[in-house]
Amino acid sequence: MRHRAFWASLPVLAVALLAISHSLPLSADSAPRLRETKVVTILFQCDGTRSVSPWQARLAQGDEIEWVLDPASDVDEFEIQKKRLIGGWPFRSEHPALGNKGERARGREMKENARGTYRYDIVAMCPGPGDSRRKEVIDPDIIID
Repeated sequence: MRHRAFWASLPVLAVALLAISHSLPLSADSAPRLRETKVVTILFQCDGTRSVSPWQARLAQGDEIEWVLDPASDVDEFEIQKKRLIGGWPFRSEHPALGNKGERARGREMKENARGTYRYDIVAMCPGPGDSRRKEVIDPDIIID
């Protein structure tokens, strides 16, 4: 008889435990972190006026990055190039990343355990004397915590 009462009470006990567990708050450490996309804005003018915001893009493991050309820029396209002699590149996505006034360059699919500072160049071409073109470079950083 006692065994029958025990087995009969198990569903009630299970429902009570589920209700209690759902009412407990999740800690910040146990909640899954959503991947973020950091947007870097580039102002590139051939008269020498340049800015990158933020200069040091801080990302967490798994984040992505997009570079967008400010509409006030007087170049139409740009390229994101990793520095050849300094470190690797933290993303699996196509490299170099290309962008223009209508399309962002992107760093996607971060490699596992990519941590530290990654130096890169933003390269654009400006008109030079006659029909020539000159390469202009900005050299900001990506920092992955």
